[in-house]
Amino acid sequence: MQLSTAYNSNPYKIRNQHFYPRPKPLINFLHFSPAKVIHMKETIPIIIGIVVCAALLIALPFIFQTDDAPTTITTSTKETTTQPITIDDGPKFDTTQPYRVSLDPKDFTTKITNPYFPTPIGMKLVYEADTEEGKERIEIYVPGWTKTVMGVESLVFWDRVYVDGQLVEDTRDYIAQDKEGNVWYMGEDVDNYVDGKLLDHEGAWLGGVKGALPGLWMPASPKEGDEYRQEYALGEAEDMGMIASTGVKVKVPAGSYEDCVKIFEWSPLFPDTAYKYHCRGIGTVLEEEDTETVKLIEIHKTAATCMELPDKYKKEGAKAADMKGCITTEEVIVEDQEPLIIEMSEDRAIDIALQAVPGKVTDVAIEKKFGKIAYVIEIDDSGTETDVVIDMDTGDILGIET
Repeated sequence: MQLSTAYNSNPYKIRNQHFYPRPKPLINFLHFSPAKVIHMKETIPIIIGIVVCAALLIALPFIFQTDDAPTTITTSTKETTTQPITIDDGPKFDTTQPYRVSLDPKDFTTKITNPYFPTPIGMKLVYEADTEEGKERIEIYVPGWTKTVMGVESLVFWDRVYVDGQLVEDTRDYIAQDKEGNVWYMGEDVDNYVDGKLLDHEGAWLGGVKGALPGLWMPASPKEGDEYRQEYALGEAEDMGMIASTGVKVKVPAGSYEDCVKIFEWSPLFPDTAYKYHCRGIGTVLEEEDTETVKLIEIHKTAATCMELPDKYKKEGAKAADMKGCITTEEVIVEDQEPLIIEMSEDRAIDIALQAVPGKVTDVAIEKKFGKIAYVIEIDDSGTETDVVIDMDTGDILGIET
């Protein structure tokens, strides 16, 4: 995932949120219309009064203006629109048309130098967000591991997501850059966890397997209005990207950046949308969704250097990095976790939920809620989104959240 590129039922995918500038105070100036001629000796006090009033009026906006306004993300020419892009009025890409790609492995390299998504070997990036589930921390590593997908040697972009210190997702994204400078997304292996147990591999796909095809992670020369597929596995992974604006300025805990590309991301499979900001020389620094904002907080240029490839990933076909020059190496242990045993069927959980809250089921997820592993059934109840939380062991309703 690109932080999170597959909009599936995994509760830890981020959503879209927008920042708007706070309006400044407006002052209506006074107008004087004398009804009679004023004698000269009365003129001076009145003139003084007018001058004092004018000075106060000029000073008032500065007196009452505060410094706690929300951060404003701006482009080089204007502030970002206060009306967010939607699938209806933004992207025009016809997702019903056949999608084909033809890639020549000789045109690709694992040296990713795209200015808006550079991935030097050894880099580690850390992101954080406050979510409904708790404190989310995303750690991304580029150890130099590779995997061949559709004949193309691809770089492993290792992504681990934690919530309140517990691992909930382990993803190996595979990316490669063509000779034009486009970064291609070749596929991903995914492990999703709940309460320390392996839940599933939802969101995983590989180019060339079961009809899946690579998409663009970052165009070589992004231009406003450009649209493209980010990934393609029919019915599983169909994320889209559109360049919303360029020349955007962004400030996050890791730093302030002048030249960023704002990308609107969406999928015909799911209602979720997101804005992602890629900044020159760094890559992704910010993601905004409906209820969450993920920010880059740390950049480590060499933290992922000399990391040994775990046996688990070797079995998936990944290859170790070149360890020449490494005085010591860091052993990385990734153990196969015990799979989560699901006793209650999804259909049974849906029946229980609909008895409590009639409506249309829009999503089903398995999460740890109220200290227990539970089904979370999302229901559209006459326009109101309601989550019914059901204990997977007993079938009891643990809570109803709106």
